[in-house]
Amino acid sequence: HILDFYDYNKTKVGGNDYLPLLYVIFAVWNLPIYFLKIATSLPLPNIEIMWSKLLIVIFFFATAIVIEKINKLIAASDDKMKSNPALIFSTAPIAVFAVFIFSGYDIIGVFFTLLGFYFYLKKDFNRFFWFFSIAVSFKYFALAIYFPLILLCEKRILFIVKNVAIGLSVSLFQLAIYWHSDVFQGEIFKLFLSRVEGAAGPGLLYLVLYFIGCIVLYLKKCKNVEDWQKTAVIASIVAYGLMFSAVFWHPQWIIIVMPFFALAYNYVSNKKLFAFTDVLGMLAFVWICVNVFPNNVDSNMLANGVLKNFILQPPLSMSYFMSPRMLEVFKQIFGFYLFFPIFIIWLEAKYPKFNKSTEASSGLFLIRFYLGVFFFLIPAFVCAFVLI
Repeated sequence: HILDFYDYNKTKVGGNDYLPLLYVIFAVWNLPIYFLKIATSLPLPNIEIMWSKLLIVIFFFATAIVIEKINKLIAASDDKMKSNPALIFSTAPIAVFAVFIFSGYDIIGVFFTLLGFYFYLKKDFNRFFWFFSIAVSFKYFALAIYFPLILLCEKRILFIVKNVAIGLSVSLFQLAIYWHSDVFQGEIFKLFLSRVEGAAGPGLLYLVLYFIGCIVLYLKKCKNVEDWQKTAVIASIVAYGLMFSAVFWHPQWIIIVMPFFALAYNYVSNKKLFAFTDVLGMLAFVWICVNVFPNNVDSNMLANGVLKNFILQPPLSMSYFMSPRMLEVFKQIFGFYLFFPIFIIWLEAKYPKFNKSTEASSGLFLIRFYLGVFFFLIPAFVCAFVLI
C-alpha cells in the first residue's frame, strides 16, 4: 500500500503522524519477517514488537559512536579537555528511558542530526545540509538548531536562503508525493500543531528569545575554530531548551538534546556537579511524566508492553508516590535543568572561584545511570505488583 499508505492506515491504525521516510526504514527492517511469512495482523505479537524495538537500540549505539567521533574533533583542539561523551550519553537516564523503557523512535532523527553536526564541525557543509535535511523529515525538531548553525557559519543572505531550502528539501519532496491525499493533509501536521497549541502562555516570549539568539549568532565572529565549535554546542542546547520551554513536549522528545549535554562536558570544569544534575533532572522528568501523562507514561507501560500476558493492570498509579501537588515545582526544576549546561559554563567563565576542576569517573556515571533509571523503575514495579 505504498501509493495509498496514509488512506489505508487511517482505517487500520487510526492514522500516521509522520512523513513516509520513517515508515520506509521500519518497512525495510521488517522485510525478514515479511519474507519468512511470519508477519501477522494487528495487534502484533511480542516477537515482532521486540524485533522493531531492536532497530532503535541499534540506532542508539550508532548515535553514541557518532558522538565519540564528534568528541575527537572537539577534544583534538585542546589536550586539556578530557571526557567521554559517548559514555555520558549512553548512561544518561533520560536517553536510556527514551529508548529502552519508552521505546521512542526519535533516536533515528537524533542519529542523522548528529551525523549532520559531525560534518558541520568538519566544515563539510554539503553533507551537513543533506544529513540535516534527512533529520528534519523525521520530525521538524532538527530545524530548531539548523537555522542557528547556518547563521553561525554563513553570513551571505542568498546562501543562507539556499541552505535553508536544502534543509527543507527532503521533507518537501515527501510532502509533494502524498499531498494529493486528504487524509495525509489532515494527519501530517496534527501532532505538531497539537503540541504547539498546548504550549504554555510564555511560548511567544521564548520564540522572541530564539530569534534574538539567531541574530546574535549571525553577527558573531568567532575568534578561532575552538570558539566556533564551542558556540555550536552551546547554541544547540539553548535552541532546544527554548523550543521545549515554548511547547507542550512529549517525554520521548527530550532525548534530542542529550547528545549536546554530553558534548558540553568538554567545556565544564566541575564535571561531578554536572553529572549529579542529571539525576535531579531525571527525577523532575519522571515526576512530570507520571502526572501529565497518567495511565500512559507510567507503570501502565508494563501492562501494555511485551510482558502484558504476565502483568495485570497496575492497581496503583505512580502519581500516588509522586504527588501532583508538586508538579509545578518539578516543572520549574526541569525548565532550569534544560539550560543548566549553559548556566554552569557561564558561571565558571564569569566567576573564577567556581571554576574548580573535578573529573567524573566512569563509576559516577554508572551511579547516575542507576539512580536516574530507578526513579522510574522502582515506583513502576511497586505499583504493578503491590497487593491492596
